[in-house]
Amino acid sequence: MMSEHVANQMIYLYMGDGHVIPRNATRIRVHESVIAIPPHAFEQYPHLVELICHDGVKTIGYRALYLCPSLKLVQIPGVIEIMAEAFAGCPLTHVTFEDKLERILKAAFRSCKSMKSITIPLKEDMLGIVEMPFYDCDKLERVDIVESLHKAIAAFQFEEWTDDMNLEVLPMINGGILSQTPNHVGCYPTPGAKNRAVLWIASVLYKFDRYKAQHLNLLKEASTTLELALWKMRLNRGNSDVPHEGDKGGRAKCRDNCGTDMTIIIPNVLSFLKIE
Repeated sequence: MMSEHVANQMIYLYMGDGHVIPRNATRIRVHESVIAIPPHAFEQYPHLVELICHDGVKTIGYRALYLCPSLKLVQIPGVIEIMAEAFAGCPLTHVTFEDKLERILKAAFRSCKSMKSITIPLKEDMLGIVEMPFYDCDKLERVDIVESLHKAIAAFQFEEWTDDMNLEVLPMINGGILSQTPNHVGCYPTPGAKNRAVLWIASVLYKFDRYKAQHLNLLKEASTTLELALWKMRLNRGNSDVPHEGDKGGRAKCRDNCGTDMTIIIPNVLSFLKIE
């Protein structure tokens, strides 16, 4: 089936490179066999309102949806790479990317005049931030990071770690490292602005990795303390199977003998506190 009708509107099913969708299409869904939207695929489609991709679509090609004046909704949950000018000049108001995203290249969202917010993962080698993918997005007010990173920050052991990370992240969210626009029309931001963006990402990731490592060390210490407490409980009950230091086999056997206390608490409670 090449198309279907939903609520009196035709949804065209895109089958991949070489398949031509009529230029009057308003809604396009990408077939599950397609892994990339090729360059210029839907460039300047005047009536295209939405593009729905499955999570197997990995790449949005050069100018794939360039200057689509009616485009309002894009769902690309599995995309890894956004090529240059892929969505330039489109009236999108918000785009959400998932953790899989690795790169956004030069001017990918250039002159998206209605763009107000965007959600992206944070990866040091991901962005063509040095190429200013959000150049000339005059209304871009909020650039957020994916929910998984927020959850990880909130799970840190100490409040001061969380507060420190939030202070580090706020400059991006509230304004401005990624959403900086040129000082005047036709002039790209200075290298200094580009370098600040790159350095900011590196700083956030460095702090996150450092706090995460410290958090995991605390979990290991807590696990050991809990294990020793359970062994002490067995000794107090007259059991003599508590292992000597370094006896890994004996430790495993003792865990089994400790019953539900050890088999439930150690693997489940402590793993629940881990930060991914």
